[in-house]
Order: sequence, then C-alpha cells, then structure tokens
Amino acid sequence: MMGSIYEQAYFTIAASSAADSSQGLFKARSYLPRVKFPYYDQNCKPICNVSAYTEPDLTSILSSAPLSQRAWVLQESILSRRTAHFTTNGLI
Repeated sequence: MMGSIYEQAYFTIAASSAADSSQGLFKARSYLPRVKFPYYDQNCKPICNVSAYTEPDLTSILSSAPLSQRAWVLQESILSRRTAHFTTNGLI
C-alpha cells in the first residue's frame, strides 16, 4: 500500500537535517564561504563586486543527513518519484 501512496504523490517532503520529529523542516542555514570578484565596465573601470560560492557536494550532504540514518526512510527514498529535501544547506 505504501508503494501506491508514494507513487501517486506529487513529491515527498523530507526534513533531512532534522535530528528528530521535534525539529521540523526549517533550520538555520550553514554558512557557505564566498569569494568576491571585481566587475568591470567596458572601459575596465571597476563598478562593483560579484560574490560567488562553491556549491557543496549534494550527494554527501544527503547521505550523511540525520534522516538518511533511519531505516524506515529506505522505503520512502526508493518509492518516492520526487523528494524535496530541506537541509542546512538549503532546499535540494
């Protein structure tokens, strides 16, 4: 029966970074280190700075998330067609 429930769902919502059911979906986001690059106009005059950051390894974030350590989540991860993971790095 769970297979048909997950199969017919538009997507599954996963509180992937929650240690237990009391923590919920929304957590403080972890800081991503940024690098500033100068942005120049056509005359090589600096206009402003542009910030960029390195995207974290999403596979390792999800595999090490507290939710992934629970056995009952296996059926959820296999049977769900689409999953929205709420993590400390953002929505995946």
